[in-house]
Amino acid sequence: MNHKVLVIRSSIKSDGGFSGQLVDNFLKQLKEVNPEASVAVRDLHAQPIPHLNAVTMDALFGGDASSIEAAAALKLSNELIEEIQEADRVVIGLPRYNFGAPSILHTWVDYIVRGGVTFTYVDGAPVGLLDDKPVHVLNASGGIYSQGTDTLAGWLSQTLGFVGLNSVEFIYAEGLGMGEESLAAGLAAANLKIQHSIAALGERPCPSLATAELFLSELVAEPNRYHLYISHACPFSHRVHLVQSLLGLEDALDVTSVAARRHDQGWEFDEHDQDPLHKDVTLLSSLYERSRPGFAGNQSVPVLWDRQQNRIVHNDSAELALQMATRLLPLAKTPIDLVPDRSSCDIVELNQWLHTNINRMVYHMGFAPDQANYDEAYKQFFAAMDTLEHRLRKQPYLVGGKLSLSDLFLLPTLIRYEAVYYVHFKANHKTLAEYPALYQYLVRLTQIPAIYRTIDMAHIKLHYYYSHNHINPTRIVPQGPALSWLN
Repeated sequence: MNHKVLVIRSSIKSDGGFSGQLVDNFLKQLKEVNPEASVAVRDLHAQPIPHLNAVTMDALFGGDASSIEAAAALKLSNELIEEIQEADRVVIGLPRYNFGAPSILHTWVDYIVRGGVTFTYVDGAPVGLLDDKPVHVLNASGGIYSQGTDTLAGWLSQTLGFVGLNSVEFIYAEGLGMGEESLAAGLAAANLKIQHSIAALGERPCPSLATAELFLSELVAEPNRYHLYISHACPFSHRVHLVQSLLGLEDALDVTSVAARRHDQGWEFDEHDQDPLHKDVTLLSSLYERSRPGFAGNQSVPVLWDRQQNRIVHNDSAELALQMATRLLPLAKTPIDLVPDRSSCDIVELNQWLHTNINRMVYHMGFAPDQANYDEAYKQFFAAMDTLEHRLRKQPYLVGGKLSLSDLFLLPTLIRYEAVYYVHFKANHKTLAEYPALYQYLVRLTQIPAIYRTIDMAHIKLHYYYSHNHINPTRIVPQGPALSWLN
C-alpha cells in the first residue's frame, strides 16, 4: 500500500544533528514495514523560509497580496499546507535550542496557521480545518524535559491541534549533553520508542466489527440488488439508514421499516409498515427462517435482503454500515468518503469504542437487572459522554474536520437521549444541553437534510414506551419533550 510521509527537518546543522539521526532511523524502520511508502522532505535549513514581516503576514491573512514579496509568501504558504494535506503521516525532526524550537520551525508554523484556510471559528471556538493524521515529533535535547511540564511540546501540540492535527506523538532523545553514557542511553531509549511506534502502526489489520455468528456476506455494487429492513426506532438500524441516506444509495437499496410496536413474537410488519417484497410475511422472523431454516440466533434488525439470492445476506449493523460506506460507494449519488483510507483503522476502532461504551452501554443501564448493574453502566456511560464532550470541544467531528462513519455511530444515541434514554432508561446524570459541545454537534448534524429525514421521533417513542412494558407497564407514550433541534 502506498503511504505518503512528509518529513520536516528543522536542525540548523548540516549533518542534521541528533534529531536528523532520529528521523533517519524512523524512516528506515517505516520502509521495512511498508516498502512502498513515499517520502517527501522539507529541510527548513536547506530550503529556508523567509521570516514574516508586515507585508507577508498581511497577505497570509487575506490582505494585500499584489506585491511580488506578498505573492511569493502566499504561494509558499499554499505549498506548505498542500504538503501536509497530501501526506498520510508527518514526521518532524525537532532539536531543542535554548529550551525552545529553532526559529526556522517557528517560521514554518507561521506559514501554515492561516485563518479561513487551516482554522476557523465556530460558535466562538477555534476549529482546525486540516485532516487529522499521525504526527511524530522526534525531539533531541541536551537536558531532560519529558519528566515535567514540557513547554515546547505543549506549544507545538497546541499549535498543530489548532489547525486540526490532533494525533501528535512526542518521542524524546534527551540527556544528550550530559556525558557519553547519558548520550548513549538517550538515543537508545528514543530508538526503542521509535521501534514500538513503527510496530504499532505497521501492518496492523483493521479489527472486525462482527460480534457473533451472523449473516456476513460481502456486498456487491449492483443497483437495485438489495433491500434493507430496519426499525426507525432502533439506533443500530439507524446507523445503517444514515449511510444509505447520506450517500444517496436509493438506487442500490431501498428501505422498509418494521412496525413500531413489538410483541413477544419479535419484529413484525403491520398495515402501516408492510413488507413490499413478501406480501404474505407479517413477522421478520419468517425472513430468517426462509434464509436459514432453524436459525436460532438473534432475529435482529437491520437485515439486508439479496433479491438475486432471495435470502438475507447481512444482519450485523456495524459491519453492514462499514460495507455500505465502502463497497457501495461507487453507486452513491452523493459520494461522501465516510471511511478514508488513511483513517480507516482509527474509525473502525473508534466505532468499536462507541458501540461498547455509548450505543450498548445505555441499554445496559436501561435493562439493568439490579442496582449494582445499573450503577456500573451509569458510571461507564457518562464517563464516555464526558470523553466525547471533551473531544468535540476541540474539533467539529469525531475524526478530524470531516464527517465520518464514526459520527453515524454516535448520532443515533444522541437523537434518542432526551426523548427516551433520559427518562425511560434513567440516563439522567445530565441533560444533553449540559453537554454544550455534544448538543451543538447534534443540532448541526440534524440540520443536514439527509440526516434529518431518517428521524421518525413518533415511531421511536412509540416503540420504546409501548414495547418495553417491563419498564413501562402502562405503555403510556409521553407527548413530550419538545425538541427544538427537531422542529
